[in-house]
Amino acid sequence: MRVFLFSAVYLILGLNSYSQPIPRMRIEDRIRVHEAEFLYKKYGNQVWPGLTRVPFTLIVVYDSTEFLINCSKPGIDFRNVGYDSILNTQVYVRRARNPDNSMAVLPVVNGQNSIIAGVPENTGLSSTAWIIALLREHFLHYIYQDPDYVNDVTKLKLSKGDSLGMWISNYPFPYDNSSTVKEYSRFSKALHDALKNLDSDKFELFLQTYAKARNAFKKGLKAEEYKYFSFHVWQEGVARYIEFKFLETMEKYKPSYQIQQLPNYISYEDYKDQLFREELENLIAYKLPEQKRNCFYLIGFAEAAMLDYLNPDWKKLYLKNKFYLEKY
Repeated sequence: MRVFLFSAVYLILGLNSYSQPIPRMRIEDRIRVHEAEFLYKKYGNQVWPGLTRVPFTLIVVYDSTEFLINCSKPGIDFRNVGYDSILNTQVYVRRARNPDNSMAVLPVVNGQNSIIAGVPENTGLSSTAWIIALLREHFLHYIYQDPDYVNDVTKLKLSKGDSLGMWISNYPFPYDNSSTVKEYSRFSKALHDALKNLDSDKFELFLQTYAKARNAFKKGLKAEEYKYFSFHVWQEGVARYIEFKFLETMEKYKPSYQIQQLPNYISYEDYKDQLFREELENLIAYKLPEQKRNCFYLIGFAEAAMLDYLNPDWKKLYLKNKFYLEKY
């Protein structure tokens, strides 16, 4: 009798488990992800030599679940929900562990780095901006995969024993120091003017003004403070530039009908113009005491864009001589 009862219970539980619908990503998110991966493969090495060497591993986060794609070792906490014919890969699912507004790269899959992306409505991005943001995050994934990256960051000696990486956002940079604020304002304005006048006959004068303002800002910082600033310029700022560089490289690309029908779709050409205009405007609109390290991202974007004009081969030096764009 007891054997029969146990068998009946197991049968009921089994039927219930099979009756549960298999969780799936929404069709619009699958289309967005497929587009981002297609652009990465088609244009990645034109944008940045060797970029496509790093797999496009991605977790898409919903309110209660998250889906993992392009991962050969997902770990036991992920469940395989089958092959996806749009994404051309096996898809895995688990209960959401990451914030649903995430847009980052973290070692959250068996210690492996993965892009983590909340869906567009939770990240406040249009379909177009979300697709391009995945390409930016993939560039960060590319940086983190460099075998010397962790050791080189450690050598900066900025963590002060913080093993969790909180120093990246909590470092006591003198954002409110009146002299630092004044020199930063001059520096960012000079960079703005130089970038805006790349094709001007007076560009050399703008460049000299920018160089002097940058040097004055650097001299006003302690060596450790400048390392912190330069680290963000080098890493997060160049990642911002990667968004624009993809859009620039994709100039003749015609997206599919499915892409154009996505919610909040903006043409890639319009988004390129919008992105560059906003970055340039924010370069002088952002205030150091208010936007803090986000100001450094804008510096990196602008300096990387200017490096394309001054030294087209600068990308070859990026991982060989880390953290200081002025060395290129």
